[in-house]
Amino acid sequence: MYIKDEKVIVIDPNLHPYKKRHLIAHGLAHHLFHKNRRSNYFREKDFLNELKVQRKEREAEVFAAYLLIPEEKLNAILKQE
Repeated sequence: MYIKDEKVIVIDPNLHPYKKRHLIAHGLAHHLFHKNRRSNYFREKDFLNELKVQRKEREAEVFAAYLLIPEEKLNAILKQE
């Protein structure tokens, strides 16, 4: 979990080390790319807010993949999609 106001990423210490690395990379993406954006993840769900949240989550996942997966493996995965 990324706590924006505190600039903290909180990770469950009981998770597998690979999952921890992924969550840290994901949280880092939110810090780097989404820190100045205002989004309320807790307000009532509406279509536009859902799209914004989905886009931010996708951006964080792509960043984590590029950071953690060797380039040749990532290219092979992307070609399969």
